[in-house]
Amino acid sequence: MSDTLAIFILLPLTIAICRMLRLTPAPYIIAQIIVVKIGAIIFLTSSVANIVISLDAGIRFGEFFVNVGMISFALILVTVVLFLGFFRENLREEPQNVDILLDTSAWIYVGNRALMYKSTVALVVMIIAFIVIPSSILSPDMIALTIAVILLVTSRLKPVEIFRKVDFKLIFYLLGLFVVTGALEKVGVIDLIAAGLGGTSFGSPFGTFLFLFWISAYISAPVDNIAIVRVFIPMTDLITQGYSMAARHLAFYGIAFGVNLGDNIIVASGDSLIGISVAEENQSPVNMRRISLIGFVTANVQLFTIMTIYSLIYWWEFGLVLLIALFAILFVIVMRKKLHAKTKTRKSLPA
Repeated sequence: MSDTLAIFILLPLTIAICRMLRLTPAPYIIAQIIVVKIGAIIFLTSSVANIVISLDAGIRFGEFFVNVGMISFALILVTVVLFLGFFRENLREEPQNVDILLDTSAWIYVGNRALMYKSTVALVVMIIAFIVIPSSILSPDMIALTIAVILLVTSRLKPVEIFRKVDFKLIFYLLGLFVVTGALEKVGVIDLIAAGLGGTSFGSPFGTFLFLFWISAYISAPVDNIAIVRVFIPMTDLITQGYSMAARHLAFYGIAFGVNLGDNIIVASGDSLIGISVAEENQSPVNMRRISLIGFVTANVQLFTIMTIYSLIYWWEFGLVLLIALFAILFVIVMRKKLHAKTKTRKSLPA
């Protein structure tokens, strides 16, 4: 499931549950808008950016999960610790009407049980096919399309009703985007940029990873990540000429991390803005200043965590320094209110 679709499904449900329990929904809305970007890096199919990157670089489903997706578990742990610091006061609220919520059947939200079962089976088969079938035999996009056609036929739904729900604006947007970036590559603009940035790789695959990782994250913050991916792919192909396959894939891992997690650096743009709009449509607006600050801090700590993990693998001395710094950052953020209160108390004491 894509991160955008997850927001459309989860946020209204979260708001409804918070209203039933009489809890302030803002912390849970902010948390989901930010955390959903972690979900975007778990699987190769979790976002359009991942699919585009993997098709060009030849990265398989299992390889992507081991080298990128597995990092998401560490990010979730770090992010939960951050949120415990950000929302400590809100989490002290006592939920009400818990018995009503427990008595509510989840099946009331399922309109067609048979279709739900078929969709679940199709999803499981698709994931297994991604793992088992090499991309050289059948690419991930063709696997997904084949299973989608089979599901369409077996679901017995009217094709006209399905096509009415297809986001053709998004399809034409992506087509136009690919044409524009392809033209830039054809006339040599991408080659020129790559030539200018080639010396920034520090002559090592890990240095190239760090460079592409940070620059793609910050450039994708105000710009749609698909556009950034289409520009960075040919540029990375040129920068990594002469690299081994593993080193080349490492560079593309950096782009996958950057473009997916960079959205939260500026939450007032990109996919994060969709979550804010969904919350407003459900009469639960969030404070823009608060979510912008939390998104910026969380995104940078997540990026710092990824850099720490990869540094421990490729340059362990530097990684240990970063690990100590990471623990210090988390401690300060989580304990900032207590530290601030102690500071004010000391200042108020007579000399």
